[in-house]
Amino acid sequence: MRVLIAAVLVSALVACGAPTNSAPQAPPNAEAPADLPDEMTREHAALLEPLAPDAYRAINFGLYHVFSTERAQQGRPVCAVLDTAEAWRGALQPAANENSRLFEPPEASWRDHAVLLLSRYVRADLTDGLRILGVHRTADALEVSYDLSEPAPSNGEFNWPIAVQVAKPLPPTIRFVENGRVVCEAASGGA
Repeated sequence: MRVLIAAVLVSALVACGAPTNSAPQAPPNAEAPADLPDEMTREHAALLEPLAPDAYRAINFGLYHVFSTERAQQGRPVCAVLDTAEAWRGALQPAANENSRLFEPPEASWRDHAVLLLSRYVRADLTDGLRILGVHRTADALEVSYDLSEPAPSNGEFNWPIAVQVAKPLPPTIRFVENGRVVCEAASGGA
C-alpha cells in the first residue's frame, strides 16, 4: 500500500512539473510569460529596440530575478561584459522567488546589444542612492558613469548589481566610473 501511495505521489509531482533530477534543467525561458503584467512585458520587450552608440537602458533587477554569481568584496567591485545569453547565464543565476517570472533579456536582444554589469559590495539598499549619469563611447573605451550615495548601513550585506544595456559593437575596454572615479574595468572582446 505504501509503495502504491508513493508511486501516485511521484506521478502527481512529475505531472505538475516538479523536477525529477533525471535530466539536466533547461535554461530559463527569456520570453515573457503570457500572464505577465503589461508594464513588465513592455519593459522586457523594450530591450529589443535599437540604441544609439552613446545611449543605454538600465537593467531592472526587479524584472529579472537573478543574483550575481561572482561576489564583490569590500572596495573591490566585479565588472563583466555580457554579450550573449550564455554570458548572462554564467554571470547571473536565477534567484529563488515564488514570484519569479523572468530571468534574462529576450534571446533576440543579444544580436545588437550587450549588457555591462557591475557587482558592488554594500551594507545598505542602494535603490534611492544610485543614479546612472550616462555612457560615453570612444574608439578605445566605453565608460558607464554613475553617482552613488550610500545611505546609513543596514543589518544586511548585499552584492548590489548595476547593469546597463548598450549597442554593439563595443570598444575594447569598458569602465565603470563611480562619483568621477574609475572603480572597475573589463575587456569587451570587441563584441
